[in-house]
Parts: sequence; C-alpha cells; structure tokens
Amino acid sequence: MSVTSMQDYVIITDSGTDLPDEMLKRLGIPSISLNCFMKDDPTAAVTLRGKAFYDELRAGKVACTSAANLSVFRETFSAFLKEGTDILYLSFSSALSCMCATAKLAAEELSEEFPERKIHVIDSRCASLGQGLLVYFSAEKKAHGATLDELAAYTEEMKSCMMHWFTVDDLL
Repeated sequence: MSVTSMQDYVIITDSGTDLPDEMLKRLGIPSISLNCFMKDDPTAAVTLRGKAFYDELRAGKVACTSAANLSVFRETFSAFLKEGTDILYLSFSSALSCMCATAKLAAEELSEEFPERKIHVIDSRCASLGQGLLVYFSAEKKAHGATLDELAAYTEEMKSCMMHWFTVDDLL
C-alpha cells in the first residue's frame, strides 16, 4: 500500500476562492485564474481582485467570466507532475463554471502521461469565501500531516457542510 506524505502533493485552487493572494502564497497554494471581462470591453481581461473588482461593479460595470482553458490546466498540473508531485485541485462550483469539468479532462489526459501520479479533482460545490474556507481548512489539514487520500476524503465530506449566504445591492 502506497502512502503519500505531505511533501508529495500540492493543493491547487482557482481564483473563485476569493482568498487574498498573500494568503495563498503563504499557504503555498497555486491558483488558476478564471478569465474575467468587463462587459463594456470584452476584449480586455480583468485582473482586479477583491475591493478593486467590487468597486468596478458598484460603478455600474458588468463582469463576465469564463473558465481557464484546457492548456492552462495541463501546463499547471504537468509542472507539478513532472517533479513527482501529486495534486489535489479544489475547484470552483461546477454549478457556476466549467472549471471543474476542464480540470477533470486535463487530469484524465495527464493520468495517461503520468500513470504513477495521483490527481484528485474535487468539485467544491462552493464559491467565494465558502470555497476559500474549504481551501484554507484543507491547507491546515495538510500542514498537520494529512495524506493526499485523507485530504481528498476530508474535502469531499466538508464541502457538504458549507453554507453560503449572498446579498445583492439590487435585483437589476
């Protein structure tokens, strides 16, 4: 029976977590960006996060998102797999984006290329700080020695315990 140590895997997430970049960096968690465009200029990618992003929305701009493409997932995942590092990817909710489906496709393709490596793609069924909390708690479990398989089981269990409440400024 193979046991994966905490050094043998990486937690990866995406920008749907809404965790500050500094926190992700401190936790050692790479993040794959969703593509974000302001509706008034669909050709210009937006890199705003946090307060700056919400300030744009309050100013009347409308944001549109799209998932990262397959090549972004392949490049990100394969960089770790080539180093002998397994992957736990905690995805933005599949009900809101195809990030999870694209990650699963990349994982399937790469599992043929790296059959000795493990890639767990977890649909967090969360967004924003709900997903962020799942990522944060997963990082804590990893830091306390959880194996890849233990952490995958933990996130599958914990995602059903997350509750989300959203408020909106208006309904228009």
